[in-house]
Amino acid sequence: MKLEQVVHSFLEYCAVEKNFSTHTLRSYKRTLSEFVAEAQEGNATVSGVQPSDIRAFVHGCSERGLSSSSIRQHISVLKSFFAFLYREEYTPVNIAARVVFPKPSKSLPSVSEVVALNSLIDSLPEKEPKDIRNKAMIELLYSSGLRVSELCSLQLVKVVPSTLRITGKGNKTRVVPLGESAKRLLQLYIDEARPLLSKEVTSALFLNNRGNAISDRSVRRIVHNVLELIQNGAKASPHVLRHSFATHLLDEGADLQAVSEMLGHSSLSTTQQYTHVSVERLKNTYAKAHPRSGNRN
Repeated sequence: MKLEQVVHSFLEYCAVEKNFSTHTLRSYKRTLSEFVAEAQEGNATVSGVQPSDIRAFVHGCSERGLSSSSIRQHISVLKSFFAFLYREEYTPVNIAARVVFPKPSKSLPSVSEVVALNSLIDSLPEKEPKDIRNKAMIELLYSSGLRVSELCSLQLVKVVPSTLRITGKGNKTRVVPLGESAKRLLQLYIDEARPLLSKEVTSALFLNNRGNAISDRSVRRIVHNVLELIQNGAKASPHVLRHSFATHLLDEGADLQAVSEMLGHSSLSTTQQYTHVSVERLKNTYAKAHPRSGNRN
């Protein structure tokens, strides 16, 4: 059996059993398509694929200049795929079980400065329906730390509450707060903008210009175009807003456990990366401001 023939079964398992988001499924499919195309020059069978094929793929990723985090992500996909093949008895052994992850890079999450980000959001227009929608989405991503997939899965409500119940990764449910600015923009969008975008009966909260549920790709494009104005060449993805949400809370003394719960992290260690960001920001502030730092003119 050709290796590519079981990829579809695996992706279906990820969608149905694991409840992966569209974005994650697209990423998995891209990685597996690249691996299948390269393994034994595209001729690998399920029984014939070898650990050397995985090593060659990983080496190729490194040769192309991919970051360690990207390579780790590719390896994670392959490990999940071959664990699935072994569990479903397609293969007698899990050939990816001993693949070693490269050491994670020490790059810190990209974070926007508080003043610049707040000024940017405040300056966004509220004239056209799509303007109100875009501003409400960006406000919600930043003020509540949502993932794009979580934003796109929100359902329409008549009255905006003070908290939102979110179903995140692994089908886990959590409660996130809504600030007053987010509540105002959401209510404005629901009352005035959404009715002008809606052309079909749909329960999705955020709609595209054709009246259908907005896609994660559209949200990423909208956010990227807005954040480019202040990122100065740094990353301008929606995850920057999530990173900023966590870092700005910790900068102001928020409890790490509480931030972890609001982000929906399964492990506190995942949230701890933001404490390193906060420490780096403190160091930079000290270096720029303190008369004894040695960096002032």
